[in-house]
Amino acid sequence: MTCGPVGSTVFCTIGQLLDNGQVIIRIFTRPAAGGPLISNAAVSAQQPDEFTDNNAAIETTTVLSACAPRPPVAL
Repeated sequence: MTCGPVGSTVFCTIGQLLDNGQVIIRIFTRPAAGGPLISNAAVSAQQPDEFTDNNAAIETTTVLSACAPRPPVAL
């Protein structure tokens, strides 16, 4: 599996899944301000899909305050 950013979107190529298979992808963010944070996820495949109702999801999280900037890392 590979993932990478394209603008403000993260695209992942998962590869082949078995029937009823699943993959968990975690994406971590550091919000710059409080307020709603909306995450959208969608999947597609080259094969026909009889159950397209479960191919997308939206989740809204309320961010209470901005995250502190990360301190510099000394190597």
